Amino acid sequence: MARRLPITPRLNPSLATSVIFILVFALLIPMAVAWAGFSHQLDLKNIWVLGAQLNTEQSYRDYIGPGADSTLLTLDVDDIVNALENDPYIKGVRISRQFPDALKMEILEREPIAALNTDPIRLVDREGIVLPVTHPELVMHLPMLSNMNPAKELYPLGRQSLSVKVLDAVAIVHLVMDIFPKLYTEISEVRFNANDELELVLTQHPTRIFLGNGQVKEKLLTLREFKRVLPPEILLTSFRSLDLRFNNQIIARDWNS
Repeated sequence: MARRLPITPRLNPSLATSVIFILVFALLIPMAVAWAGFSHQLDLKNIWVLGAQLNTEQSYRDYIGPGADSTLLTLDVDDIVNALENDPYIKGVRISRQFPDALKMEILEREPIAALNTDPIRLVDREGIVLPVTHPELVMHLPMLSNMNPAKELYPLGRQSLSVKVLDAVAIVHLVMDIFPKLYTEISEVRFNANDELELVLTQHPTRIFLGNGQVKEKLLTLREFKRVLPPEILLTSFRSLDLRFNNQIIARDWNS
C-alpha cells in the first residue's frame, strides 16, 4: 500500500509580502520617531567664534548663511571654510563640529601695520598683503606709506602688493616694530624721497628722521641708543630733524636751528 506523504501547507505569496511589509512598517515607526527626536538635538544652536579682534564675531557667523538652519551632520563645513578664506582679513581658519549642537570657528586675522596713501586708502599687513579699510579709525593710528606708485593694479585686495617700494617700506616698518616699538607708535609717515632715501616723519611737530639708503637695522639701533641716553625730558620730537645718513653718527637739529 502506497504511503501518503504529509502535505506542506503553502503560504500565499501576496499574503506573505503583506505580512512582511506590516512588520517592517511597525518597526520603522518607532525608529522614525526616535530619529526625529534625536535629529533635533543635532540642530545648530551655538556658533563659537575665537580670534575675532578686528572684525566682529557676528560678521564671521554671517558666513554660515542658510547653513545656520542645518544640523551638524548636514552642514557643509568645507564651503564655509572656503568662503572665509576669501576674506582678505583672514590669514587662517579652522572649523570643527562640537556635538551635539555647536560649531567652533577659530580665526587667525591679518593685522594691518601701515596704511597706503592711495585712492581709496588701503592697509597692509607684515607680509604686504593689501587689506580694505573696514574701520576708518584704524587709519589714524597707523603710519602712512607715502610717495608710492598710485596705480591701483599694484594693490590687489587679499594679495601681496605688487609694488616693490611698498614691500620695502613694509619690511622697514616691521623692523621698526621689532627693534624700536616705541618709535613705531610715534611714526606718522614713511616715505622715500626723490633720491630713494628713506624718511620717517613723527606725529608731533613733525620731526623728520633721515635714514638714507641701506643699513636700516644698524641705524635704528643707533637711534634707539641715542634716545636711551637723552635726558628724560628730551624726546625725539624735541628735534626738528635727526639725520642718520652718515656712519655711526646722528646730526640733530633742534626747532630753533
